[in-house]
Amino acid sequence: FPTAAFSRATPPAVFFHGSESVPLSGQIAITGITMFASLGSTAAIQFLFSPYVLRMAKFSSDSSAAVEVPAEREKASPTSRLKDSILEATTMTFFGGEMTSKFKVGDAQKRPEGSARPFVSFTAGGRPYFVHASVFEDKALLRQLLGRPLKDTEK
Repeated sequence: FPTAAFSRATPPAVFFHGSESVPLSGQIAITGITMFASLGSTAAIQFLFSPYVLRMAKFSSDSSAAVEVPAEREKASPTSRLKDSILEATTMTFFGGEMTSKFKVGDAQKRPEGSARPFVSFTAGGRPYFVHASVFEDKALLRQLLGRPLKDTEK
């Protein structure tokens, strides 16, 4: 974000304090091109890397407090219990802050086919997320999130 702010502020300052030897149309063209290139690259970086998950935590229910589990759920398979787990993922915002979102593991869908975003592992709640599969510790959870068997490099 600081580079985007700097690139928005500098071209107009150069335009108003620029040389009189450069025609007005040339100053306007250079200022416009500079602003478009700098803001465009910042927007592209944000688009590509905003799904990157900084931290992820898993909860067994909607609250972090201990909750009594019904007997029928205790008998459920580990996969069905995993689908009911709540994940809290922290990603970065455009302004450099952190944004935390929660979703159920069962709501995660595999990466959309033909997606224009290269850094997306899965989606949940309409938001894309990217995790480093090779360093993800809970492989059963990773398999569930990705919606596919793990590759050799992800195991």
